[in-house]
Amino acid sequence: MSYSINKVREVIEQELENYKDKLLDLTKLGYSYDITEKILFDYDDLGAKKFAPILRKALLNIDFSNINFEHFNCDNFDFSHFHGVKIDPQTIFGKNLSDTICNGVEFIGSFDNSIVRGTDFTGSIGAKIDPQTIFGKNLSDTICNGVEFIGSFDSVDIRGTDFTGSVGAKIDPQTIYQKDISDTICNGVEFIGSFDGVDVVGTDFTGSVDAKIDPQTISEKDLSDTICNGVEFVGLFDASIKVFRTDFKGSNYKQIINIETNIKKKIKELFYNAKI
Repeated sequence: MSYSINKVREVIEQELENYKDKLLDLTKLGYSYDITEKILFDYDDLGAKKFAPILRKALLNIDFSNINFEHFNCDNFDFSHFHGVKIDPQTIFGKNLSDTICNGVEFIGSFDNSIVRGTDFTGSIGAKIDPQTIFGKNLSDTICNGVEFIGSFDSVDIRGTDFTGSVGAKIDPQTIYQKDISDTICNGVEFIGSFDGVDVVGTDFTGSVDAKIDPQTISEKDLSDTICNGVEFVGLFDASIKVFRTDFKGSNYKQIINIETNIKKKIKELFYNAKI
């Protein structure tokens, strides 16, 4: 049987080379669905499905609309340029979408207890995520373009997360994991709490709403590498505030800074740069 399956795979791989503008529906070749799955997938020792290596080129010309991805190993997989892929996060191997590129994927199930750390949802459809129910409440380094959020972010790790293109993200900085939004891209986020004690180093506030920040009360008084577009500052700046490589364009920084403080900052930066 394995010999016959491999022969079928070879025919598919070779023939699709001649029909690059066509999509093949494997379910219409006359085989049972069990045989169709064996043509497409191999299984590892843990029972996870992966595509047969010989079909590497053919995969981009296959219509996956009628293919079940149950037990498929999505970890670190790139679905870009695939056609018709539908995924239920509850049934893939390990409920694991970490570091997966989901461009073109239609999601048809919930993300309860699913791993989405580092997932790129750009170009996908149907992703509705309750941050409270994902595995480990870990959304770090995830690209959320296309995601609809339907729950709170209490205790959720959003370090390095990109919210651009998502909807429904309402975040209280006081309740997120470790009060840390460092390196987060907050485009589309509505903030509903204060930033007292919050780490904002490297955060990009462009496109966010209601980010009101007292620089005297953020973590370590550190705004380094932060893009403050859209931020309303509600406290004073003095020499204790770290502003190395900070971008204040689009904020009210110039309206609240005084010339003495600004000159002190420039002198401090001058000597800082001289040591580099």
